[in-house]
Amino acid sequence: MWTTIAFVVLATLTSGQGRDWEYYMWGAALAEVDPAAEPSCVFARPDGGGLPLTHAYAPGGAIVDATLTLSLVTSDGDPLVGLPAEDVWLMSTGSGLAPCGWGCLPDGPSDENGQMVWREPLLAGGHTVGESLVIALAGTPMQREFDITVKTPDQDGDRLVNLTDITIFAQALGSYVESCDFNDDGTVNLSDLARFTGGIGRTCP
Repeated sequence: MWTTIAFVVLATLTSGQGRDWEYYMWGAALAEVDPAAEPSCVFARPDGGGLPLTHAYAPGGAIVDATLTLSLVTSDGDPLVGLPAEDVWLMSTGSGLAPCGWGCLPDGPSDENGQMVWREPLLAGGHTVGESLVIALAGTPMQREFDITVKTPDQDGDRLVNLTDITIFAQALGSYVESCDFNDDGTVNLSDLARFTGGIGRTCP
């Protein structure tokens, strides 16, 4: 079972290309995102009805691709193929993200190149304003943190968009609450309202 591997980081080294590989007893891992996607925000919903990471928002509202890629190699330098998606997940550095399950899983197991990606919409509630995202290997967070904020209609993080969330969003319309600015354009307006109302009643599968 892959989950028996000790995911304990031994060192972090930067290659000549500025890529930070984290070295473990079993091999090494590299977590990457397009530099243009930091900072950015991703719109998610507990039922997975949010937007893909390819449709993230930079400050000001421009669309950027925030696809996350994790590369894994063995101690021999070969791609680590077939690592189950359930052994790796995306989490926040605080308690703001409320994923459906242990964490937000990648789109599939590691491929023939030893890579896993997060591209599809995340199944999560809550929000990560003031926090960062990090990839965890069997529960052990990597050192690389991503300046990507997840925002969802489930403002209180109970994995259900209900009356409590409606109250929070209604207050944001009259002022400004960053976690309700779903497209990161600096205002909470009708476009955010449309995203919010589409999530009412939604919960984890």
